[in-house]
Amino acid sequence: MSRRPTRWWTSMRTTPSAAARAAGGGAPPARRADALRNRTLLLRVADELLASAGTSVSFDQIAKRAGVGVGTVYRHFPTREDLFGTVIVAGMRRLTLQARALATAEDPRAAFFRFFYQMVEQTVINKALCEAFDSTSDPRFAPDQRSAAAFDAALDVLSSRAKAVGALRTDMTVAEIRLLAVGAAVTARERQTTDFSWRIVTLIAGALRPDETLEPLPPPAVTKQPDPPADRNETESRDSARCALCGRPISARATGRPARYCGAACRQQAHRHRASARRAIATAPVSVAAAADAPVRSRHATGPQEKTS
Repeated sequence: MSRRPTRWWTSMRTTPSAAARAAGGGAPPARRADALRNRTLLLRVADELLASAGTSVSFDQIAKRAGVGVGTVYRHFPTREDLFGTVIVAGMRRLTLQARALATAEDPRAAFFRFFYQMVEQTVINKALCEAFDSTSDPRFAPDQRSAAAFDAALDVLSSRAKAVGALRTDMTVAEIRLLAVGAAVTARERQTTDFSWRIVTLIAGALRPDETLEPLPPPAVTKQPDPPADRNETESRDSARCALCGRPISARATGRPARYCGAACRQQAHRHRASARRAIATAPVSVAAAADAPVRSRHATGPQEKTS
């Protein structure tokens, strides 16, 4: 049995030696490096556009600004949630690192308010981050739970230290501080005058400081169902009624419509009587001429019909 000849293209295949792999250091091929550069470029461009336009920016705008095809954007980020979520999480992580760096500052009051102004400043220049902090915005572009929890934990450390030295209201929660920062950022974004914008931000920050003249915050509203009306019963009388068929007394119900029959037997018998009456009326012989000359009568009229000669 002859051996199958080796084709020339299979004989030219070579595997890299251990020395070659060691010299290369395991570096990714050029195509992988290009893909990483494109991804970094897309994230940078998306960060710029999201900061100015928010989550309404399109993939076409990102591709045009980056100088690549829109297909390249979709290859790296199949959906808008993937791209925008990555950018928003990166911005939130930067703020988390800033909060952690201030957690060991000597002055807890200065550390908290410094971070509060940093948070407002970042959300002013980054509209997408402002939308992410807002709980009423599109949930599709909200940061993941892990990043949000890490940010809230870092902010809680700063606020707890400030409360301990009497620099922050004790009834303020992390969620309320975050929403105040969003409100201050939105106000600053809508104002054209920078001095006036930061004056408003300073006034909002002043609401965080404890003051004996300030009224305490009201407790969270509790939704309570209204009491049912007293006259919801449809039964007008509680007196005993009588069966429409046999005449036996019927006990009045507490709610609902009053009963007409004393039980299922009378109810079924009355149903059969009504069905028999309908069949008798439908099959009764009537003269065509008499029907034409007879006066129009009500369906429920009783009494003998007048005969025509």
